[in-house]
Formats: sequence, structure tokens, C-alpha cells
Amino acid sequence: MVDMLERVGFLIATAFVFSRSKWMRSYMSYQGDQTNHWRFLLFFSFYSILGTYSGVAVSNFDYKPAPWIGEVSPTAAIANSRTVGVVIAGLLGGAKSGLIVGLAAGIHRYTLGGFVAVACMVAPILQGLLAGLCRNALKKRFRNMSSVKLAFLVGFAAEALQMVLILSLARPWEEAVSLVALISGPQVLSNSIGVALFFVLYNTIETEEDRIGNEHANRALHIVDLTLPLWKLEFDRAVQAIAETLLAETKAVGAFFYRNGTEEVMEGRKTRYAFDLPIETQNKKQIGQFRLFYEREQDDIPSRRRMLKSLAQLLSQQYAFVEAEK
Repeated sequence: MVDMLERVGFLIATAFVFSRSKWMRSYMSYQGDQTNHWRFLLFFSFYSILGTYSGVAVSNFDYKPAPWIGEVSPTAAIANSRTVGVVIAGLLGGAKSGLIVGLAAGIHRYTLGGFVAVACMVAPILQGLLAGLCRNALKKRFRNMSSVKLAFLVGFAAEALQMVLILSLARPWEEAVSLVALISGPQVLSNSIGVALFFVLYNTIETEEDRIGNEHANRALHIVDLTLPLWKLEFDRAVQAIAETLLAETKAVGAFFYRNGTEEVMEGRKTRYAFDLPIETQNKKQIGQFRLFYEREQDDIPSRRRMLKSLAQLLSQQYAFVEAEK
């Protein structure tokens, strides 16, 4: 049990490190950025395979702790934490994602051999599908703190399914029974705890994103208060003043205004990382756009993107309102 929890802890620490990346934070939401789906699948496939390699070799009714497992003898098996990655992929990405990650993890496990190779190939496929179906059925409940308990239960059910498959498919049957008797308690409990701990991490990220989002929303409203009277100026002076305001009130290092592809206002400097704020009339005709430049790619985070998109809409509404008033 201690060895299994140690390996699960290693996987959760790995997930924490990767959760700090922009694409991971963007995808780790039910309204996540689908352009990062392939990265999500690759990461959790690797994550699940890592759970297999870092498992505990079990042979002759005993276990042999090792830092890494390269192959499995015909009479041996692996007590592993592969289920953690497969179940998380299904709970976050849905049945299709769980199935793909389960296929990758299952085929990899089959190549390592052992008398439970077939059962351990089928298990992650069905586990990923099960987790995805649970995600679809309990989607709203996974958006609150009860997700930790639900995640534990789904992880428990997925591991129990694997034990049933080992008893059903592995031969000789007597050795399968002995194996399940030895590993079922530690493996089921540790993997269930691992899935639950990941959702503790997930909830922490969601809370942090909500807090940052609220800060950005307040910042956007503050900027809107400052820019409304500026639109009443002559247009060239208005966009100049608004660009100065955007530069001062955001973390941008440059704020430019373009009209018909021509730079008309240049405040600050350009970098490789930019975000456009199109200014449109009521009939969606674009009259120009502000472009904000950032020092680092890390500054271009999902919550700030949402804030800037909303800010662009508010600036457009302000322009349309002032023009109608004129």
C-alpha cells in the first residue's frame, strides 16, 4: 500500500507541474480550449503509460519494488497506477478521450507481457469509456466540490472492473485469484485516492481561474468607465487617448490602433505576442482594431483573453452608442 501511494503521489506531483502550463489550464475545464485536445490526449496517454512503468512487479504471490519496470515475465503482473491517467482523461475529456487514452495505455501494457496482459489491455479501454460516460452523466456535479467524492467513486469502480476482468480473462485461474487477493486492496484504494487528489488539484485551478477572471472583469469595467467619455472626442484623438488608457491599465507593453491595415496610433512597443480588440459598428462592420502587445507568451492567459474579448465588445458598444448620440 505504501509503495502504491508513493507512485500515485509521484503522478499527482507530475500533474501539478503540467497544470501550470497555459494549454493545460485552458483545457482543464468543461468549456476548455478544444484546439489543445491533441495535447490533452498525448499527455494523458504518456501519463497512463508512466503509471504502468512506475508500478510494482508482482510474482509468485509476492511483490518486488523497483524504480522502473521494463518487461514482465510470463508468470508475473504489475500492480500499477495506470488507472489514474485513464480515468482522469475520461472524466475531463469525455468518452471519446477516455477511449483513446485507454487504447494507448492498454496496447502498451499488452506489449510488456505477463499472464494478465490481455485483461490489462482490455481494462483501461473499458475504464476510459466508463469514466467518459460518468462525465457525461454527472457533468454538472463535477463542477463543484462534490467532484472529489465522485471522482473517488469512479476511480474505485474502474479499478474494481479491472479486478473482475483479471479474474475473467487471466489463466491459470488459481494464479489470477491469488494475484487479485494480493493487489486488489492496495491498488483499488491507491488509484481511487489518486483520481480524487487530481480533482482536488482541478478544483484549486478552477477556483484560481475564477478569482483571476473576477479580477479581470473588474479591470475591464474600470477601463470601460475611463474610455466612455473619450469616444466623444474627435475620432483620431479618441483612439489615441484610448490606446494610452489601454497601455496604462493592462499589462501590455504596446497598444496600437489599425485602420484598413494601417497603423494610426502607436503607443509603446511591439513584441511577438499580441491580442486584437476589433471595434465594430452595430451592423458588425469593423472600423479598426486595437492591438495589445505582451512581453511574454505567459501573459496571454485564457482568463485575460476572455476579458479582452469582452472589453472589445464593450468598446464597440460604446463607439456605436456615442455615434448614435451624435
